[in-house]
Amino acid sequence: MKRIIISGPTGIGKTDLVVELSNHLPLEVISMDSRQVYKYMDIGTAKPDPYQLMVVKHHMIDIIEPSEYYNAFLYQKQAKEVEKEIISRGKIPIYVGGTGLYIDALVKGFFEGVPRDENIRKELSKLNEQEPGILRKMLEEFDPESASKIHPQDVKRTIRALEVYLKTGKRISELQNQSPTEDFTLIVLDTDREKLYERINFRTEKMIEHGLIEEVKE
Repeated sequence: MKRIIISGPTGIGKTDLVVELSNHLPLEVISMDSRQVYKYMDIGTAKPDPYQLMVVKHHMIDIIEPSEYYNAFLYQKQAKEVEKEIISRGKIPIYVGGTGLYIDALVKGFFEGVPRDENIRKELSKLNEQEPGILRKMLEEFDPESASKIHPQDVKRTIRALEVYLKTGKRISELQNQSPTEDFTLIVLDTDREKLYERINFRTEKMIEHGLIEEVKE
């Protein structure tokens, strides 16, 4: 069964589209948002409103506490289980969200095979403190493909890529490319940039009116 992903920038109208589609298809949504997984962060993450949740059943929202650790590997694992459960009930699972790393984890698979090595991590962190930027240079030398995909300021993922290389002698990009590719149809919504900015500004104003500042304080 070919799965469907609906993605696009924030404020583009992904949830509105799914609500409209639900009038024609027996679907359920698997949220693909790295912030909506957290409880209590309702306004700032633009979680679906009560009406949208009533019309279309949503999954992978409000599943962990803000203090809990979460990553794309855990998301992929849990989302696949939810997907199977939806299909078993004769419904159509549709992934909806804009988190690119989650899309990669679903479509390309997600490599998590090499266990963490705390000693290597400590040494790399220490090296980064002593000489900022050195880890980036190391990654560019050892694994140019990963370096092209990892933001220069993303120290966490840089350390992970170097950790795998130093522990196995293999590039993490090489190991990731060995992961099976899943069968998905990716639909990316787009619109005029000026129109999108207007929508985002309007939504931000509504968030503030509905208590965004109070939510952050809590």
